[in-house]
Amino acid sequence: MNFNRAHSIHFVYVKLTWYIPILLLIFACQKEEQEEKPNFQLSNGLLVLNEGLFQHNNSSISWIDLESNEVVEDIHFQINESFLGDTGNDMKRYGGKVYIAVTTSSTVEVYDAQTFENIRRISMHFNGVAQQPRNIDFYNGKVYITSFDGYVNVLDTLTYAITERIPVGLNPDHLVIANNELFVSNSGGLNSPTMDSTVFRINLDNSELIDSYVVGKNPGAIVHVEGNGIYVVKRGDYINDDSELVYINLNNNSVENLGLNASSIVQDNNDLLIVDVNGTTQQAQVHRFNTNLNQIEQEDILEITNNVQTLYGIYPFSDGTYAVLDAMGYTNQGYVRFFDDQGVYIESIQVGLNPSKLLYYE
Repeated sequence: MNFNRAHSIHFVYVKLTWYIPILLLIFACQKEEQEEKPNFQLSNGLLVLNEGLFQHNNSSISWIDLESNEVVEDIHFQINESFLGDTGNDMKRYGGKVYIAVTTSSTVEVYDAQTFENIRRISMHFNGVAQQPRNIDFYNGKVYITSFDGYVNVLDTLTYAITERIPVGLNPDHLVIANNELFVSNSGGLNSPTMDSTVFRINLDNSELIDSYVVGKNPGAIVHVEGNGIYVVKRGDYINDDSELVYINLNNNSVENLGLNASSIVQDNNDLLIVDVNGTTQQAQVHRFNTNLNQIEQEDILEITNNVQTLYGIYPFSDGTYAVLDAMGYTNQGYVRFFDDQGVYIESIQVGLNPSKLLYYE
């Protein structure tokens, strides 16, 4: 009996001496990996959201250092050791946080704006059904999120709880908040050819519908210009119904189709930048639109031809220069392409797959 006990002790000792070096090596490797985890403090650069491909779970975030023009690929994975998800659709900053709507994964991701560490991953499901969040805007400490299930979800920025679901139209897409009112473009994009054609105007004091404007089939991008009203792109059916710019006059509640081809719009102070993509050649032009006169002020302001293959986004900087996001046919690594204040092409920086949104850090 004593012999067996002594034998057992000897056996354990042998086993431990065999495993201790291996365990020490594992712990050392883990410690080394933890120490090598990057510690970013984002400043003087561009944060780029790359959509990736639908149902491929390959959305990513690129960081461009504007001092060195160096790119850090997929900082989301490097910092958070996880993948962003499937089809990152919108990215905006509010205070000290960055919010990303990831449509196909049906999540809203919240990050520290300086370190890009993930604070919270919010699952956007209701009664077990994916809501497919699309676009976001902010007001009075709340995040307003359009979701393809027919609602605008209201997220509290402190508790990260959905505090309200505002019913709107069919497959709401873009939104803008102005003067305590919410404007939502109801696309109906998942119900082609029977699409929605309305923009809803909602009072944020009581979440009640103030008015509904018929703007044309499949409304998308929407912008509010103080003193001038609402501009929205009705995208049509991509076949027989052209994508055009529509104006909503809030003073008399009238709706006017301005007769201008517009694939998307971006606000630049009181002007609009209108992106006009030729349906046959897919070649884009960018025009400057004067909202005081409701007419194009300057045509073809950027050297897009021969410099941009697939225009997927445009961002005007305060110094008059521009960044254009090039999706490169949607299946290749994309680029951020820079233009000076005269619209002359300067240079390009390669980023991820299908770059679609950009945040500028001073």
